[in-house]
Amino acid sequence: MSNIKKILIKKRVKQSELAKAVGVSGTTISDFVKGKHDIASKTLYRIAKYLDVPMEELIKEEMK
Repeated sequence: MSNIKKILIKKRVKQSELAKAVGVSGTTISDFVKGKHDIASKTLYRIAKYLDVPMEELIKEEMK
């Protein structure tokens, strides 16, 4: 399971809710969660801010 998916589950945030909050499509969030899509740093920043986590936490798994 991707780190962002774990964070979404822990914080009880739906992907659709996150997409709306940060101004991207649900498909973009879904692809990012599945590791199929790189995401712009600006969007990553908005996601981190909305979820109240460091940006590094969102991509930590990919950096291993």
